[in-house]
Amino acid sequence: MTPKDKVRLLCHYCGNTGGVTRFILERYIQNVDLECRTCGKVLEAASQDGQVYAECPGCRKKTKTGQLFYG
Repeated sequence: MTPKDKVRLLCHYCGNTGGVTRFILERYIQNVDLECRTCGKVLEAASQDGQVYAECPGCRKKTKTGQLFYG
């Protein structure tokens, strides 16, 4: 986690870092069956203006990636 609550990934092979992409978030949601805390529907990965987040297709609540892991 960065000071701005963004999730950063680190490659232990080459040392490069990068943010969570929509593709990576989609795979994460699928693998852990991540559900909305409000209505229980499975979340979907979404992005807007360069920001990646999870969004509930039911209640439309948006959740930042940092809150998915530590929230």
